[in-house]
Amino acid sequence: MKKLQKGYYEGLRYNFNHSYGIFFAKEHLTPGQTDKIIKALTQRQMNEDDLQAALQDQGLPDDNPSSRQIKQQSQAAFRQAIEDAIGTDGYARFDAYDRQSDIYDLMSSYAAQSVLIGSPMTLD
Repeated sequence: MKKLQKGYYEGLRYNFNHSYGIFFAKEHLTPGQTDKIIKALTQRQMNEDDLQAALQDQGLPDDNPSSRQIKQQSQAAFRQAIEDAIGTDGYARFDAYDRQSDIYDLMSSYAAQSVLIGSPMTLD
């Protein structure tokens, strides 16, 4: 199980580098800053996975009020790690990008699929 988890989190690091690569380039981040952000993203995912597993083990729903404080602490630690890497203004730009990253990934997937089937994406 540990080996599978290690591979999973190594894969996440690769995916984060890919998903946030545009942000890293646009912000002209150093490799050190990029690494700190990827570590913070990985830790955030690990925290979410651990909390999810604990809730499931106890038979509690995902939105259980008892998990609220843990989520808030995890988010505060994540924010601090990003701010330590790129500053408060950098965090604001990162947060905006992060909130929009799901739609970027979805649109990228649609574009790739449209190329494969020979039907271009249009503004419509």
